[in-house]
Amino acid sequence: MKIGLIVDGIGEREALRKLLPRVRTPHVIVQDAVKAKLQPAARVELNARAALDACRILAGKGVERAVILLDLEDQPRCPVTMAKELEDAVRARVTQLRLAIAVFVVIKVAKLENWLVADLACLSAMPRQFPNASRIGSRVAPGNADDVDAHAILGAACARSGDYHKVKGAISICTHLDPGRAALNSRSFRRFLRVLEDRRYLDQSRQPSRET
Repeated sequence: MKIGLIVDGIGEREALRKLLPRVRTPHVIVQDAVKAKLQPAARVELNARAALDACRILAGKGVERAVILLDLEDQPRCPVTMAKELEDAVRARVTQLRLAIAVFVVIKVAKLENWLVADLACLSAMPRQFPNASRIGSRVAPGNADDVDAHAILGAACARSGDYHKVKGAISICTHLDPGRAALNSRSFRRFLRVLEDRRYLDQSRQPSRET
């Protein structure tokens, strides 16, 4: 199966490109994700319309499964409900157009940075960029990466808090991030691996896998 990603930013597209080769899936993941104008606070119909345009592009490339990534950010909503509503809306439009592509939505809780701090150990591999990495290990409790102020933690790992660059930092971290370790600390990241059919999360993503 051929899988394609739909993201809301160029930085995220470039960062995930560095991470995807380490996902343990038998499927082919298209390295270049499609950017769409997705907004957490937007109406479902608007996000569905933007995602549909991206699905058309992926279907034209022979992609059989589209995975839409959307931040939760500060929305006071259940991420599961939020994902299902968008999933249903996009699937209905895909069916109307008779596109041969399956659609899944993964909500990042709360955003990409939370996935980045789910594997704090990888920051130690970048001492020039994150000289204070050893000081922040206790700021993400086991299994709790989805609930922290990830941007503040990444800033604290830098020499100065303002030194963290959202795009360059994400690309650097994803170059080293271990998906198995990150999955131990982020349920939303485990959901991402499950949708990609990573062998560690084929059956469930509620609990961390014993295989890292």
